[in-house]
Amino acid sequence: MSTKTFLGTVLFELKKTFSDSKHGICQNCYNPNTDRDWCQPCNAEKFRQNFSNWTSGNKHIDMFIQDAQVTASNHDEVLEWIPNDQLNKVTFIANGKYSTNYKAIWIETLFTIS
Repeated sequence: MSTKTFLGTVLFELKKTFSDSKHGICQNCYNPNTDRDWCQPCNAEKFRQNFSNWTSGNKHIDMFIQDAQVTASNHDEVLEWIPNDQLNKVTFIANGKYSTNYKAIWIETLFTIS
């Protein structure tokens, strides 16, 4: 196969990938995004690299959150543990049958949605 033919094949495949990708292409790994601005494999790795930087203090809760993080295919499926010192303006909302509800402003997050 000539270099020209090879490059033409590569360009054809790239164009096909770009046109077939509903949510665009990941700028890191160049694979199709699984959602708007979301590449599941790259974000899963980003979360894995951060596992040692937080804990809820409960091994089972940590494992539940970590599993949700590495399997999330979009922003809406992400769970993160938020330590109390990362919350501002904590305000009581109401007592429920099984819980007490508050609202707060999260100071810092691993991800931002553009």
